[in-house]
Amino acid sequence: MALSKAAERFFSFARLRPAVAAVALAAAALPPTEAQRSPASGGVRKAPGLAVVSSLVKVRPDEPLPNGLSQIRMRALRGECELAQIAVGAADEPLTGVRARANPPPGDDVTIRLYREDLLSLAKPSGPEGKTGTWPDPLVPDRDPSDGRPRSAFPFDVAAASVRAILVEACVSAGATPGERNGSVEVTLPTGSVTIPLHLRVENASIPATSTFPTSFGFSALSAALGHFGRPGTPEEIARLDRLYRTMLLDHRISVHGGTMEPPPFQRGPDGEIRPDFAGYDREVGPFLEGKALPSGARATTTELRTHPGLRDDDERIRYWAAIAAHHESKGWSAILFDYAKDEPAKGDLPAIAARARLVKRANEKIRVLLTASLDPSLRGLVDVWTPNLNCLWVKSRPEEFCAWRAPRSAYDPLLASGNLLWWYQSCSSHGCGEGPSAAPDYFRGWPTYVIDAPGTRARSMGWLAFGGGIGGELYWDTVHAYAPNRAPGNPWSGELRSFGGNGDGTLLYPGSPARIGGDGQVPVPSLRLKQIRDGLEDLELLRLVASRPGGRALAEEVVSAVAPTPFRIRDDPAAFEEARGRLLDFLAGTPPAGPK
Repeated sequence: MALSKAAERFFSFARLRPAVAAVALAAAALPPTEAQRSPASGGVRKAPGLAVVSSLVKVRPDEPLPNGLSQIRMRALRGECELAQIAVGAADEPLTGVRARANPPPGDDVTIRLYREDLLSLAKPSGPEGKTGTWPDPLVPDRDPSDGRPRSAFPFDVAAASVRAILVEACVSAGATPGERNGSVEVTLPTGSVTIPLHLRVENASIPATSTFPTSFGFSALSAALGHFGRPGTPEEIARLDRLYRTMLLDHRISVHGGTMEPPPFQRGPDGEIRPDFAGYDREVGPFLEGKALPSGARATTTELRTHPGLRDDDERIRYWAAIAAHHESKGWSAILFDYAKDEPAKGDLPAIAARARLVKRANEKIRVLLTASLDPSLRGLVDVWTPNLNCLWVKSRPEEFCAWRAPRSAYDPLLASGNLLWWYQSCSSHGCGEGPSAAPDYFRGWPTYVIDAPGTRARSMGWLAFGGGIGGELYWDTVHAYAPNRAPGNPWSGELRSFGGNGDGTLLYPGSPARIGGDGQVPVPSLRLKQIRDGLEDLELLRLVASRPGGRALAEEVVSAVAPTPFRIRDDPAAFEEARGRLLDFLAGTPPAGPK
């Protein structure tokens, strides 16, 4: 598609290494005129500029307009969403009233969503690799994903000599016909409109709606209410927020633990029987375990075992847990039901953990016991879901560094063969917990992390690393921590979302009020990091799909090594991830599925 004269006036182009990825950026670029050249290429931009860039680039307002291209080119599997960014740069005059409008491809099997990337001011860096200043993260939607109603993404202003970004998301339905799709995004500036072509190739392969990689991310509907209303929520408000947040997270391939945190009430029968009432419990978790919350039919992969505080003794707890497990079985719920034994225990806690695990197993052997600790011989046969800190699976500098005790990745293989699961979690150990990682600054470099002031590759790499390390699931401690720090209302929009020395650690969402994002009603607002985590989970499905084809495992392992040789040596190069993904898609395009075994 030829560019219009208007487009030629507005686009700032520069050399960019070719990428053949899910979001490969078209190479049909014109050389910049002297007036269009960005500061990064040695000149001063005299006119507004637009640039299409990878979703892994953090477009910061006080940095030069990124080198980019004129068209969006995407490749997506059926059931996937893919991203690109349109960077909008102002010259020596501000841009007011910037708008964007999506023109999706014909048909109803591809959905295009637009978001304005909002900005946060960070006063402290996240460890030795972080940076202070203004960063993009909250994604204000053009239309609310939950109900399609307009929100206030547009118009927005760009300050003089500053850059802002629009996120473009293309989601392909599971039933889409493979082939090429063409659409566009129209960006309106004070000086005129520019149409950016969007080319999408729908691949002849699919990922499942329900993730094959179990996850459990923390979420508290009570904290969400404090963040939205500035006060404790009513039962109705808490239930509504719980549904909205669970739905948004599941739409990003993430299951949760927590929610309302209400255990089913119960009655005692005359024979001592414990009789839980599951009506409220079913309303909360049922739609997500049954695939009824999303049009795709995606199901939650996990749910936590709850315990009522009114139970008198271990015998009653056993019968209560047994009733919950039996209820799950009667409903046909296949999600992993797990008991969160204890978070990051000390060695002295292990006897009590073992005792509780024995009680859980007496209730029902199918209830999994999850522990966020490295392998310990005293808990063999009692813990089912080993969930160590990822830093404790690989030695970066010395074996005793920053782990109370450690077991290498290979130590878990015999347990996996007997039916145990190996998950992991990443934490402040990636950037340095607290405010002083100066004791070993080199250690806190290169790890994956979900903090705001880190390259986008660090969040997306988790799926790649999980495949490369043979990891079977992921736990994360919280998604709304900054809504209610210290159990008091918080405001993550203000940049006050720092915890354990990391900006955004434990906060992947924002409270979307009408005052903040327009429209009606309180809704969750996703972050750029949440989208990057979702893309990494989709990449994991792609890697598993490639590995299932004849000759595919070697390629999958090769491309993972190319972008993340170890968990502490991730290539912060968006083009490298795009090229690796492109190689995987090319392999699928030329290789038929494996036959039945």
